[in-house]
Amino acid sequence: MDAWCARWRQLAQPAGQAQCVRSGAMWLLSAAGRTVTRGDSLGVRYLATLLRNPGTEISVLELVQRQPLDRTAADPAEQELLDEDARRAYRQRITELQQQIDEAESDSDLIRAEAARSELDWLLAELEHATGLAGRSRAFPTDAERARSSVQKAIRRVLIRIGTADPEIGAYLEATIITGIRCSYRPSPT
Repeated sequence: MDAWCARWRQLAQPAGQAQCVRSGAMWLLSAAGRTVTRGDSLGVRYLATLLRNPGTEISVLELVQRQPLDRTAADPAEQELLDEDARRAYRQRITELQQQIDEAESDSDLIRAEAARSELDWLLAELEHATGLAGRSRAFPTDAERARSSVQKAIRRVLIRIGTADPEIGAYLEATIITGIRCSYRPSPT
């Protein structure tokens, strides 16, 4: 523990800012005038990167890959779950099923009507999963969206653990760590 304290004192901690320093498998985190130790995890590594770069927005892809990305490169186009041909085929099948239900009911063929209604219900449920708000087509998640979700969960878990170990540090970090497609540490002005 003395080695940690000596290493910690060597670092000049700006007033009002948090720091996270690794020593072996453990991390020493200091914020709000207090310190806590945490074991190594992805969330702690992401947090340490954010704390080393106060006020800087860092892409989740950069956090995950741990290397700068070409900021001029465009994200790959989202691929829709349903293309126009699939939507057309769904619409056609829905129309056919509605006609089958109407014909079966007019012929008093309840078994055929129920079979068509069952298929129609299934088809509508599948369409609901493939569409978003107002019937807009959903897309497969992009690399950035998967990274955002992964980084956000990892940081959230470590912040909960830190808050359990030291509520003051936890509250400070909750107020100053921003997550999303771009993450940042925004220290409170002193």
